[in-house]
Amino acid sequence: LRMRKPLVVLTVAALALVSSAAIAESLPEPTPNNVSLQIFTLNNTGTGAMSLGYRFGSTVIGVGVMIDTKYFDDGSGGNWSGGWTVFPAIQIQLASSNTGRVALTMHLEVGAGTEASEADDPTTRFTAFTGPAINYWLDPSVSIGMRAGVRADFVTYETPASKIVTDTGLQMQALF
Repeated sequence: LRMRKPLVVLTVAALALVSSAAIAESLPEPTPNNVSLQIFTLNNTGTGAMSLGYRFGSTVIGVGVMIDTKYFDDGSGGNWSGGWTVFPAIQIQLASSNTGRVALTMHLEVGAGTEASEADDPTTRFTAFTGPAINYWLDPSVSIGMRAGVRADFVTYETPASKIVTDTGLQMQALF
């Protein structure tokens, strides 16, 4: 049941966005602006990210930075950790409504950065994220949406650690 929650939320959001496409048909088409700024959050991870890219047709290629903080209760009062990651990002539009107001995209991000905590020295972190997103264009150059996917992290502590988690989150995109 816990793994299905992001899928249920994404499905409900998709149905709401697609059903609102009829209302959006009277709105103008998105502008041909090509510089993309995306701001997004990843649920349950204390993570925020931003990417800046350039749009080539239905594909956006750019670079982003992710900043996160985490609190771990290890039974002895807890431990804070945080870090940053720089990543190249690719967003490909897979499908859109007839008016172009609702779009389904796929994201791929692979990056490297550092992570530090109260208990350990700073370490190197490698991360990768992939997954779909649904965008609704409020205006010809501004969209809101929701994305879900799988993120893999590898951290080089004294004993290397890796994890694979599912992430969902909100995103906003602006074209200039």
